[in-house]
Amino acid sequence: MRVVILGGTGVLSTGITKACLEKGYEIIHFNRGMKSTKYPVQTIVGNRYNSEDLKKVLQIKPDVIIDMLCFDSKAANMAVEAFKGKVNQYIFCSTSCVYTPILGKMEITEDRETNPYTEYGKNKLAAEKVFLESNKSGYFHITIFRPSHVFDDNFTVNNLTMDGFYVFGRMIRGQDVILTEDGKRYFQLCHSDNVGLAFAEGCENASCYGEIYNIAGEERLTWNEIYRTECSLLNSKSKIIYLDADKVVENDKERLNFLDTYTRYDWIQAVNKLKVDMPGYEYKTSFYDGIKKAIESNYENIITNYNEDDLYEKILEKK
Repeated sequence: MRVVILGGTGVLSTGITKACLEKGYEIIHFNRGMKSTKYPVQTIVGNRYNSEDLKKVLQIKPDVIIDMLCFDSKAANMAVEAFKGKVNQYIFCSTSCVYTPILGKMEITEDRETNPYTEYGKNKLAAEKVFLESNKSGYFHITIFRPSHVFDDNFTVNNLTMDGFYVFGRMIRGQDVILTEDGKRYFQLCHSDNVGLAFAEGCENASCYGEIYNIAGEERLTWNEIYRTECSLLNSKSKIIYLDADKVVENDKERLNFLDTYTRYDWIQAVNKLKVDMPGYEYKTSFYDGIKKAIESNYENIITNYNEDDLYEKILEKK
């Protein structure tokens, strides 16, 4: 099977490339050629947002295209025009941000309300609609994945922002760390290896044609449990400071947008549908194992690359 990944070098794409290669697929990346990959794959150099460049992909006659670089309906329409009738399956990476945020332990299934709070989520949802229409028109088989927040050895998040390694540094130094909403909100971090396997299992799987799937961490963890696990792995004696989310966001609504639109809510995405249609899928990398590896792989950098965050200190000073 010949699979082209539009992108190929990001956190999710790296996990997808790894899983597809392990399954014996022929993998080709399509990107601007500005970032290398650790895997031995061919790269077609081009701009995802240029119609003529996109058509370069057709020269190698792919069976499946995985789109990691589509963020709005315009880019989706460009892909449909370039590839309709010329590829068997198109896999689009959407996001959990298309769902309406909720408070409570209710599972988010694929048929739940989609009323995104962010422009990012709204644009991804608009792209989904374009691809679903193309599926109905018979242009190609579409499969859509909605991953929760994904982490790997080099990237993770914290309760306030998208920079998890900054908080690791504070934990190593025993500095106070912040949680909002008493640390009781649920969050599902999913390692990129798990995401990669789901995408690989979806390739040319007829059960997945025309379908939408959640991908998420299977541990239902509160932010208290997440931070306590990380403190334990780092042998940290940091104190967790609990603050009201509204008051924290007031300090810098733009920089704290992740808290304002996402982590102040509960996110428990159901993955039952994924497991039914992809029996070869297995949740292999737990949150604990993935975070442990991330810390071990970056411990020296976490210690030495220390830059105090004025915003974080400003929030603590006002507590």
